[in-house]
Amino acid sequence: MSCTRCTTPIEDGDLRCAICSLPVRSNDRDVADQPRAQVLRCTECNAAIAFSAEAQAPRCGFCCSTMKVEQPVDPIETAQVRIPFIVDREAAASSLRGWLGKRGFFAPKTLRDEAVLESLTPLCWAGWIVNARATVTWTADSDAGSHRSAWAPHAGQVPLSFDSICVPASRGLSQEECRLLVPYYDLARAIAIDAPAISGEVPAMIESFDAQRSAARYYVQRAIEATAKTRVEEHIPGRRFRNINVACLLEGQTTDRVALPAWVLAYRYRNAPYRAIVHGQRPEVVFGSSPTDWRKVLALVGGIVLVVAAIAVIAMLLAGCGGTDATPDAQDFFERCEPSGPFAPLTGRAAVQATLNVHVDAGGLIEVDTSSKMLLLMDLVQDGTQLGVTSTLCRVQIPDIPLAGQELPIVFQVPDATVASVSTVTGTATLSSADGSCANLDSQPITIVLGARLDPAAQDTAPLPTADDDANFPACAPSAATACPTATGNGCACDQESDGEPGATLIARNVPAVELDQVYVALRTTFSLHGRVHTTDLVKGRIDATLETGVLHCRLLDGSPCNVMNVRLVKTLNPIVTPQLGNPSTYRSARVVAGTSCADIIANEAMLFPR
Repeated sequence: MSCTRCTTPIEDGDLRCAICSLPVRSNDRDVADQPRAQVLRCTECNAAIAFSAEAQAPRCGFCCSTMKVEQPVDPIETAQVRIPFIVDREAAASSLRGWLGKRGFFAPKTLRDEAVLESLTPLCWAGWIVNARATVTWTADSDAGSHRSAWAPHAGQVPLSFDSICVPASRGLSQEECRLLVPYYDLARAIAIDAPAISGEVPAMIESFDAQRSAARYYVQRAIEATAKTRVEEHIPGRRFRNINVACLLEGQTTDRVALPAWVLAYRYRNAPYRAIVHGQRPEVVFGSSPTDWRKVLALVGGIVLVVAAIAVIAMLLAGCGGTDATPDAQDFFERCEPSGPFAPLTGRAAVQATLNVHVDAGGLIEVDTSSKMLLLMDLVQDGTQLGVTSTLCRVQIPDIPLAGQELPIVFQVPDATVASVSTVTGTATLSSADGSCANLDSQPITIVLGARLDPAAQDTAPLPTADDDANFPACAPSAATACPTATGNGCACDQESDGEPGATLIARNVPAVELDQVYVALRTTFSLHGRVHTTDLVKGRIDATLETGVLHCRLLDGSPCNVMNVRLVKTLNPIVTPQLGNPSTYRSARVVAGTSCADIIANEAMLFPR
């Protein structure tokens, strides 16, 4: 049956058309013979109870009140078509074994051989296949027409067709499991639910729908809007965009209920149960849960520690170096500089917001793109095309590091004493023009060392002090606990922040398998900055940097020093830190009045650097 106004198909039990809201005459609704669900409902606490005749339970198991049978108005949703189940039991079991053997470094070596398969259940899970036509109105920010601003608002309207959107309605599979399965189904092979089985098709239980008719269209509408957000991107002008919002005015919609095949497998490894899913059409698509070998995690704690230490120290050192070039909030890799006439001398005080985007590779076992935020205070002196810069670090924010199998992320903090120990850095930079807008600003490579003293003649190349296999390292005189400014010697470790510990100190929290409290490291960074002067008040650009680390020692939460094994683990993986491909680290400066402090910049960050 179709709507008499817009010809949209009318579902059984609909009171109005889903598109134009035209009421459906009662004598046109053919729902009398449709099956209805029966729900056992408590009259006091309203709990829905799964009734069992064998249990003969006349009272609510929650509040002991009497119960009644409730019959919803909506008919039961049942599948109309099915996707043939063509992966047999042997192929599913073989796919699971292959998947268990490829679970990666953190999985136990014996997982493939010792895992015991307990059950393989073929399931045709429930979903809606939606086809729709809609007029989509969108709004977004993009860089088109932004002029001196980073973003400009845009809006538009476009007609779109949505074909074969699959919306999960499964009880047996989670939304995430369904999402991983959907892209690999061949919907063109769908056949009627009551059609004879094709050759080789596996018989399977066909699942009932998790939502009643009245709730179904809510999920369908959300799926259409999510798809529309992606589809309208090609209609947004410019190269970059953000804050996409859409409103969909449906003009036509059909919804088919489909049963989609998947194997649900339960296996056990050393008495612990796990679950995996194998696609019912493509046996190579396998995912699920698996055990973790925490001994390997412990071995990689050192790598994780160094990863975050790398991020923290690069942020601190680049903050100091920011002074050396920070004047030009170096050139923004993604934005063009539009000439706007001469700029006034840059001499004065500026606030700088920097985003450090780095790629960290710890022996190929921990490989991640991550970012760190920092705020700087800079004093600039311009003399023609030469710039003198003095920079002070105000704040460093280190991102948390999530770890699979652990609820809390690993958290690292830079102690205030460590931040304070990074003294103001002075340097020079060169402008391509003394007053021309979009003038290039470039600095020479600068090297800074923390937690160690090196030969000044070989500052860039001399090896950093590092603990050996017996946890010993070369210490400056008179001891490694001597503050670096007063220590003597070269190629040796000293106390960066005068806390009585060697090197630079970082605080660690929630590190798995070892109750780590502090890590002591020697670090060296080499950096250069490249930017453009947009106006006197706005300098943008990028920074290129490398980092080397040498692990010296560590301390546990109970206050005791790390033993030799702990130190070995921490120094096992020395991460390689490089700029993210296509996403360089960027600076942005804003002129502030004389006398502005770090506290002022932190308090007014949102106003100084609007998004």
